Amino acid sequence: MKRNELKLILRRGTVLYKNIRGLTSSEPHYLIILNNPKEHNGAVVSVVTSQIEKRRERILFFGLHESSLVILPKFCYQHFSKDSAVDCNVVGIIPFDDLLTYTPQDFKSPDFPHEYINQIIQRVLESPKVQPSIKKILSA
Repeated sequence: MKRNELKLILRRGTVLYKNIRGLTSSEPHYLIILNNPKEHNGAVVSVVTSQIEKRRERILFFGLHESSLVILPKFCYQHFSKDSAVDCNVVGIIPFDDLLTYTPQDFKSPDFPHEYINQIIQRVLESPKVQPSIKKILSA
């Protein structure tokens, strides 16, 4: 994908469907961009999972607060086939140059609803597991 094309579609709320080594399992997942990647030379992403109970158990096992799991009802995004969730203790950064290697099929439309993005960002900012550098990007 060309840099100019990418800049047209990248923004807070853009959704990717991709497998990201170190962030997701071997299967592709929906990834929600939480920042404006054009301003930070990369995308801060959260991972959507449909395994809500498994993720809740993992959060509690590590002594983290259950509120760091944001539940996303099936109806909130047209591509969801069931209720899903975001563990706000797990976020990653995709460098802009890596995003250039993605195909148009990796990007989903429409953007994710901002009411849920704002809730995810708030919980990421509250997480003791998220790096301060990522929190700084999301606070800007």
